[in-house]
Amino acid sequence: MSESKNSSAENIPEIKGYDFKHPDRFTQEQICTLSMIHETFAGLSMIFIRTMIEKKIYIRVVSIKQLTYGEFLCGLPFPAVIGTINMDPLPGYALLEISPNISSAILNIIFGGEGAVKEHHALTDIESNIMEGLYIGMLGYLRESWREILDLKPRLEQIDIDPRCCTIVPPTEAVVAVNFECRIGDIEGAIIFCLPYQTLYPVMDKLKIQDRSAFEIIAEADELLEQNFLVQVLDEIPVRVTVELGRTTQPLEKVKKIKKGTVIELEKNVRNPFDIFAGSICIGQGEVVLYNDTYVIRNIDLKKIRHDTPLPFYLPNEDTEKGNADSENKNGYPDSLDGIKLTVSAVLDQIRQPIKTLKKLLYKNSMLELSNFNGEQVEVFAGGFRIGSGEVLMINDNFGIRITKTEDKNDE
Repeated sequence: MSESKNSSAENIPEIKGYDFKHPDRFTQEQICTLSMIHETFAGLSMIFIRTMIEKKIYIRVVSIKQLTYGEFLCGLPFPAVIGTINMDPLPGYALLEISPNISSAILNIIFGGEGAVKEHHALTDIESNIMEGLYIGMLGYLRESWREILDLKPRLEQIDIDPRCCTIVPPTEAVVAVNFECRIGDIEGAIIFCLPYQTLYPVMDKLKIQDRSAFEIIAEADELLEQNFLVQVLDEIPVRVTVELGRTTQPLEKVKKIKKGTVIELEKNVRNPFDIFAGSICIGQGEVVLYNDTYVIRNIDLKKIRHDTPLPFYLPNEDTEKGNADSENKNGYPDSLDGIKLTVSAVLDQIRQPIKTLKKLLYKNSMLELSNFNGEQVEVFAGGFRIGSGEVLMINDNFGIRITKTEDKNDE
């Protein structure tokens, strides 16, 4: 009798009230699947941000909660850094919030600090553009994390600081909030990814436990780290970066006559941006401004990479060679050499930077400090060799230089 009573008691279903204000839209299996997907996202984002700030960072999923969208917004700080994410091809949007501690530490490191957390404030234009680059990079890894469910193509729509501006669904709509723990050194914070139920609805039946363990996720992250090892080594190789005011071509005969006071007009309009060279290849353009008592080049556009950079000299044409082949000038040089055209360039600054620093120029509103340029004198080169320095002029609509100092002839 006692055994039958126990068995009948075990068959009694669990009965509890249903709360229409807080419905359970996600099953436990779907929650577990979302946890696995975003563990992968955490590992890949950790690698990306570590490369970006060149400091150790730790990210992991700590919880996944079901709640209403209104409750989620009430738990966000102000000001916050909240990215609205278009979840194409899924309908609607999601939110990715980075806590003020973490966003402040990342910005501080990128601007040359050690990762100190400053008083929370609204983002400046430059800070907003840096965070935009961070979000875009992370979304690339979000797509990779979801590839076993669907071909997700997330894209950043906007960044807000006020949670009240983020009305992607009604306040009563059910959402799932994926909470990530994030640490940079001694700085702790959180990253929260909010996914509305109606956005995930088309793939709810696909959110089944995937045959992937945490060990496989870690192994995948380690494999990516190994693949990036060579890239990290190459990133440390220094490259000569040259910011050029402008250039022109001059025959050797004129170059030999350059002296203090000589004025040279450059083939560069004063309204055009300055060329940036890595080695001998022009990799982009930007404008030079005074920023915090230091000259920097900003608004850098690396899309204008030129591979047709002029040679430092041009050989004389055939007619010049025939006309002067048998004669010599008073210095003992054949006159035909005077027909050689040299590239004369005015350089604002030459600095050596590791390749990893050049990669940061890909971020919008990035800047490169010109440590040797004082805003007055520029170095002058002919055929790739320094011949002196000069002051910058404006000749009609073009830049020009007036030579103020020439190199010692013994040095030449």
